[in-house]
Amino acid sequence: MQIKERGSRLVFLRFVYNPEKKRTENRSIGTQPLYLDTLDSAVESKMDNDEIAEAKAWLKARAENREITGARFAVKSLPNDMLKAIESLDNPDAMAMLSKKDFDAIYKAWSQLASAMREAGFKRPRSDKSDK
Repeated sequence: MQIKERGSRLVFLRFVYNPEKKRTENRSIGTQPLYLDTLDSAVESKMDNDEIAEAKAWLKARAENREITGARFAVKSLPNDMLKAIESLDNPDAMAMLSKKDFDAIYKAWSQLASAMREAGFKRPRSDKSDK
């Protein structure tokens, strides 16, 4: 079986031997929306047990890869997001929309981030005099 991404759909293809052509051909089993991380029941009903297992394993691996990629992006984009937040503190319109509760949540998240970084083995860098 082969799984391909085509536009906004996943296409599940089955290899079928054609004795007239003496070669295998791809036959579509079905399609489902690309965003789904589970196997669509309509497609699953057309598959045999091996194909179901293969499709579910492929979807699971793709979901895990998306999660890793998302986590990596969240950490890598954090410094830039923090700099944008610093710039926003100078914008009176943006500040007017925030409450004390919002700022309390920011300080709490900041503290949790510092703790998580320490637990992960990343110590706070000491500033050198050359940085100033």
